[in-house]
Amino acid sequence: MDTFLASHPVNPAPVEHVPGGGVVVIQGSPRPGGNCGILASWAAEEARNAGVETMVIYPHDMDIHPCIGCYQCYNTGTCVFQDEMTALIDDVAKSRLVVICSPVYTNTVPAGLKALLDRFQALHGEITLGGHSPPKRGLLMAVAGRKGIQNFRCVSGVIKAFFSLVDITPLSPVLIDGMDEIRDVRTVPGLEDHVRSKVKECLDSE
Repeated sequence: MDTFLASHPVNPAPVEHVPGGGVVVIQGSPRPGGNCGILASWAAEEARNAGVETMVIYPHDMDIHPCIGCYQCYNTGTCVFQDEMTALIDDVAKSRLVVICSPVYTNTVPAGLKALLDRFQALHGEITLGGHSPPKRGLLMAVAGRKGIQNFRCVSGVIKAFFSLVDITPLSPVLIDGMDEIRDVRTVPGLEDHVRSKVKECLDSE
């Protein structure tokens, strides 16, 4: 954990954008040192160990204007708002793997993550107008305080819709429930190896 916090501080440094074919990890929790942060660190470290350029995104630290549903992106292929999403949309479009880590907040994803996902309507607009988006895969990793797979219904639905919107092929998700009792994902037997193996398998199979 100390190693992860050293490389992913509470106030992260500006993102260094990855070249085409990289990995984008979206750490959707507003708590950078929490369980989603740990999951993100495992995924990012495994991708970097494989020699793949990797960036970790913190939506709650970004300047993201909410989507207003103006649909101008379907006329131009770009969003009317020029903020930190502009470069991120390009990074995701060129990536080979997108990993999304999310806690369950009131049965769905946190507000900052939802604002980020909504803005990818612009990428869908670009693709619709004939833009090229290389094949890519997507992995959802989510944690819920309460026990039961039903607690992930809305989170899974939101991320499934996002992956479909921007032509990302989803992998089977990693869903960890009962965190109110477990507290720390590092104590779940075999979880770190499972996360790392899924990332490695995805990158090795391309």
